[in-house]
Amino acid sequence: MINENHLISDIAKFLDKRIYELSYRKSQRDIAREIGFVNDNVIAMLKSGRTKVPLYRVVSIAKALETDPRQLFVLALTQHGNEKDREAFQGNGGRVLRKRAGDHWRYPQVLKQNGSEAIGRV
Repeated sequence: MINENHLISDIAKFLDKRIYELSYRKSQRDIAREIGFVNDNVIAMLKSGRTKVPLYRVVSIAKALETDPRQLFVLALTQHGNEKDREAFQGNGGRVLRKRAGDHWRYPQVLKQNGSEAIGRV
């Protein structure tokens, strides 16, 4: 029989631990609402690894969990099997690069949306 603990991703373990650390101040429902999830059960699914963390939600998840978005982003890249992207991200000092045809890297545009920054397409 396979031990399920070996199947849980690093980001799922991180989320589970961080949500537990905040549980004295925030419920999973509070965290889900801060992130923008309509259903609270998404938090349980993320913690268990049944659902992958969407890259476009990394910043809002990091904010709700009061953690470093860069660390969370690297974990999310690993979870999605993007090892090359993770290496490029870490090797570039944490600045996000986008890949285009021919394996060339370039910086994305940073867009201002409602007073906060979001990564846009270039």
